[in-house]
This record gives sequence, C-alpha cells and structure tokens, in this order.
Amino acid sequence: MQWISISEQGAIPETPAPGYTWEQIHQLNEESYQQYKDVKYQYALRQFRKSYLDIINYINKLDEEELNNPKLHPFTNRQPIWVDI
Repeated sequence: MQWISISEQGAIPETPAPGYTWEQIHQLNEESYQQYKDVKYQYALRQFRKSYLDIINYINKLDEEELNNPKLHPFTNRQPIWVDI
C-alpha cells in the first residue's frame, strides 16, 4: 500500500524500497527479517490482517477501467494494478 499511497500523491515510489534495487532484494529481505524477527505472533497477525483489508478496500474502490488501466500507477511497469496485487 505504501507504493500506492506515494503514487496517488503524484510521486513515483522507489521500488522495491528506498535505497535498494531489485538486484538487492535478498539484502532487503535479510534486513527486514532482522528488523522483525522478534515481533510477537499476535502483533504480526494483526498487521497482516490490517494490510490485507487495506488492499481489499483499495481494490473495492476501483472501477473496472481503473483496475485494468496500465497507467494508473507508474510502478506497475505499464501493467494493470491487479497484476501486482
């Protein structure tokens, strides 16, 4: 949802994350693991459910044309948003 929020503000999000390239995804994953490895299960589950509902709510607000528009968000590389979701 962060990429979508940034895109809706008129900016282009840095993907996969600020300061990283897709070639560095393994490094980003390792850093994310180290950051969150001690998070309690119930907290992680609540965060997951919130993220899931945020995405579902976003999708439900889109009409058919927006859902299939390859130019809706610049980070989708000219693909409809549903491909990335």
